[in-house]
Amino acid sequence: MILDVLEVSLLISGSFILLLSAFGVMRLPDIFCRLHALAKSMPLGINLMLIAAWIHLGHDSAGLKIFLAIVFQVISIPVSGHLVALIAFKKRSPRWKQKAINYH
Repeated sequence: MILDVLEVSLLISGSFILLLSAFGVMRLPDIFCRLHALAKSMPLGINLMLIAAWIHLGHDSAGLKIFLAIVFQVISIPVSGHLVALIAFKKRSPRWKQKAINYH
């Protein structure tokens, strides 16, 4: 009973965070703001849902696979977000309110 409530709460909170991330991508004005919304909330939302799956499936071989997926998400999403932001910065993509940037 307690594990079921924990699973449902993790799934709902992870889904809510992913929904907020999607709204951030749709509503924020430039690529840097959108990447910030994605790089911060996507690992948290996905990992909460993966932890709920881990609790539901148990600690067998599926638990190891889910743990590896969590580690991969924590490592890869922020790094890829940083690389996309670096490329956008080097290509001098337009920013919100056209704030001055020192490119040197």
